[in-house]
Amino acid sequence: MAECILLLAPVIIVPLGLHLIVLSQQKVPSSTRPPPQRFLSRAMWIGVFIAAAVSALSFAFPQGVLAATAAIPWFLITLALAMWGTTRFVKNVRAVDSQLCISAALIFVAVGGGWMLLSRAGARPLGFSDDIVLLTGVHFHYAGFALPLLAALTINTLPSRLNAPLVLGIVFGVPLVGAGITMSQLSNAPSIMELMSALILVAACLLLVVQQLRVALRAKSPTVLTLLAVSSLSLLSGMALAAIYAIGRYLSASWLDIPTMIPLHGLTNSIGFAFCGLLAWHLPPQPTNTLLA
Repeated sequence: MAECILLLAPVIIVPLGLHLIVLSQQKVPSSTRPPPQRFLSRAMWIGVFIAAAVSALSFAFPQGVLAATAAIPWFLITLALAMWGTTRFVKNVRAVDSQLCISAALIFVAVGGGWMLLSRAGARPLGFSDDIVLLTGVHFHYAGFALPLLAALTINTLPSRLNAPLVLGIVFGVPLVGAGITMSQLSNAPSIMELMSALILVAACLLLVVQQLRVALRAKSPTVLTLLAVSSLSLLSGMALAAIYAIGRYLSASWLDIPTMIPLHGLTNSIGFAFCGLLAWHLPPQPTNTLLA
């Protein structure tokens, strides 16, 4: 099931998110844009879809050389996205706002692409288990890409004093969780950093739940309202499970284990939160959105 959740990211989640980012930049019809821009746009989408299709083929092989080879194109696409995100950061980020979220999303997804490649190769860096390598790839595709993107859409639509801590909690919380797990692995025991980073990310996600529900209530379309509400409530339940798991792990209590978290936390965040949330922003009529204008 974890492999299916990871596969969903390059095939559906990332293309949906990229479509929103690209749409926000197209201020004129594609037919009137200069030929180089039209070509680059087509080339980008062709590359994304080919890499996604080949990455799907990767999961048809057992871990090893063939599976890793099939995962390389997706890794290269995510590296290109990270370069785009870095460029956006240098050119556009001047405050703690949606621009920072988008740049982070484009950069973090490359980490997910790298760990996906490691997982398909059967590599175990730092002695991580196969499950941890796989789930790190999942984490940086969903918490790393979909989460900051949906946060950007939300805060750009609904200005609030809550937005700054929301952005900081997500942008720093996502890599801190990875760093905390690494420290725990190196010390062979749960670390306070792993617990605190998880709670920081949970707190930021709770702020996003509040803000996204407020956006949902302003939507004129019942479908958009329903999808955003499902996305928000899915994030709420998914992060509640994450908090229980993190606290239980730190206390060495067997409250939740990874096999239990995969169908509960994993499906809730991937389908309920990420897919429903991104789909809502594609459906007219949408809340007013000037993301990255």
